[in-house]
Amino acid sequence: MKKIIILMIMMLITITSVFGIAPDSTLRINAEYKEVGIFTDANANITITLPNGTIDVDNIAMTDVSTGRFYYDYGIGSTLGTYDVEIDFYNSTDLLSTETSTFLVEVATETVNSLFWAGLAICVILLIIGFVFSQGLVAIMGGLGMVFLSFMLNGAFFIITLVAGCLIALSALLIES
Repeated sequence: MKKIIILMIMMLITITSVFGIAPDSTLRINAEYKEVGIFTDANANITITLPNGTIDVDNIAMTDVSTGRFYYDYGIGSTLGTYDVEIDFYNSTDLLSTETSTFLVEVATETVNSLFWAGLAICVILLIIGFVFSQGLVAIMGGLGMVFLSFMLNGAFFIITLVAGCLIALSALLIES
């Protein structure tokens, strides 16, 4: 019995520790400079500001692909939020143009969905083991796992999963006592 409880606790801990974006992610930022719709020879420098306002890349030259076309490969760290990008196009003496944009770094929806379904499967297994083998503590863990999973949802699904998890945990607690 104790081995089953320890195994189930380890499964729930594993679910909670998977969130985050891989620090090795790379974003290719492309830029184009045109005058009157025609790609024109220029230089380009990029500045990237983190969501907290700290400048991470400060006026660094972008790679010149061809006339008027540039790119910069940016290694995204673990900071989530909206990043600001400023690209300055210039010739040997003058600033020709400035282009600004943003990009959002967030946990991928597919990752959250996969985690939810994996977590729900583990909770259902806990509930089955708990009720079939009259192991109330295991069933309580399954119900509390559903409560935890409810916070990954929104709207009606949040409420349904939260209430179901609480009811299951409470009924298992009554069985246990």
